[in-house]
Amino acid sequence: MISDSWPIAVVSAPQTTKLTFSSIGCEISSNGCEISSTSCEVYNIGCEVYSIGCEVSSTGCEVYSIGCKVSSTDCKVYSIGCEVFSIGCEVSSTGCEVSSIDCEASDIGCGPYHSRSLYLNRPPI
Repeated sequence: MISDSWPIAVVSAPQTTKLTFSSIGCEISSNGCEISSTSCEVYNIGCEVYSIGCEVSSTGCEVYSIGCKVSSTDCKVYSIGCEVFSIGCEVSSTGCEVSSIDCEASDIGCGPYHSRSLYLNRPPI
């Protein structure tokens, strides 16, 4: 059981809509999802506004920034003090605690991490 002191916002993405752009130097889309340079992609389910230089690659979902949050399939999320490799990402309100199927997460600067079983099969909040 996860303590109330560890806020987890589970992001459910049963269907991920991907919007592709071909221009260079893409900016934030109308739905608040950050997109990147050449062949940008936007995932409009579970996206948060990325305020500090976030980038999402054309392959899956790769983010480099501070305090970013993202959810998609085949996610790779890099945030300050966080490193996550996951299929079906679940991102906390801090953008740091992420866990799901086949996840590995570092706890540098991000608070506690626990067995992935604690994060699996949780209903959307």
